[in-house]
Amino acid sequence: MMNTLKLSLALTAALLFVPTALHAEEFPGEAISADDFEKGFGEAGAISSAQKDSAEADRLRIGGTLAGDANVIVAEDRDYFYSVSTLWLYFDARLKSDIRAYTKLRGVVLNNDNPNAVAALPGGVSDVEEVKLMFNAHKRVFFTVGKQKIKWGSGKFWNPTDVVNSAPRDILYSDDRRSGVSILKTHVPVGSANFYLVNTFDDASRVREIGNAVRAEVPVGPAEFALSAAKFYDRDAIFGADLSAGVGPVDVHGEVAYSDGEVGDWVTGMTYELAYNDNDSILFTGEYFHNRDGVDSPNYQSLLVAGTYVPFQTAKHYGMLTIVAPKPGSWNDTTLSLFNLVNLSDGSALSKLSASLTLMQDLIFEPSVSVRYGDKNGELRLLGQKFDVGTRLRVDF
Repeated sequence: MMNTLKLSLALTAALLFVPTALHAEEFPGEAISADDFEKGFGEAGAISSAQKDSAEADRLRIGGTLAGDANVIVAEDRDYFYSVSTLWLYFDARLKSDIRAYTKLRGVVLNNDNPNAVAALPGGVSDVEEVKLMFNAHKRVFFTVGKQKIKWGSGKFWNPTDVVNSAPRDILYSDDRRSGVSILKTHVPVGSANFYLVNTFDDASRVREIGNAVRAEVPVGPAEFALSAAKFYDRDAIFGADLSAGVGPVDVHGEVAYSDGEVGDWVTGMTYELAYNDNDSILFTGEYFHNRDGVDSPNYQSLLVAGTYVPFQTAKHYGMLTIVAPKPGSWNDTTLSLFNLVNLSDGSALSKLSASLTLMQDLIFEPSVSVRYGDKNGELRLLGQKFDVGTRLRVDF
């Protein structure tokens, strides 16, 4: 009798467990919005108890990206090879009352640590890129607190008004590889306008060291204007303005920073989309960057040795032109791009041709080749670089 009772309990537990495990992992239900919960149960258009259970089981989503890079840099007297594997993993919990908790981790394995490499290694170091909590007050004021990514400004490659980040973005990569910053962001939408207050906590050990920044984004017809101001501890206040607008077939943009009583860095550019048949187009984007504190002939090697070299932020004048062809013709699994960067101060330049090829449903192959030319002592020929070859295999899950 006791053995029969034990067997019955075991079978009951197994039957309860198996459908739950399959439901949560094998057959995730459709996403249920917060408004659906408010309908209750048994009413017309309401969700069922089974759908509620599905939504509860699916409220935590886990995914990420695994990428492997292999790169060769050819200089005047030798070549450099390095490879790196990077895992991005995110946890996204979407709870009731529009509460959301999000964490993104980055793990980097450098397969061959080359101390003589003449370029920054992709991916950087292992860290927590983001860990943030999002909630709102009556869907009128929205809060995001924690380590998070943020970008201000209309520039495509340079952003002089992006003052919340402590480091500029590496423009050689299409994605932003910086880690987030520790802030409290308050967002108040008013009609089609948006207002932001940001309090920054990085490097703050006392209350007076907390930085503060504000930004207003206001659309006017086909244009959007933005004004910003920031004050960080022991630094002068920084003011910024940026604009993006459609002028016929061309989108123009520009931004300028103001500090120390004078105009600082500024950038201007435009984007044009050329359609060459019903479903295909080529996107052209050009941009010019004026760096107020840059110099015409920097000693890049000395800056590199001293650890103060900041790529593409050291000279006074830079230019950029990109040409992107997404899914050209019948190549629906391919995107081609040509990236041209010129240091207008020293005459050095770089052109990078890259492709993104979907080999299978989730497997992406990204080869690229870069050619460096112009002044041999210029920034883009640093330490005698001539050309680079890179490959990346990436899977998103």
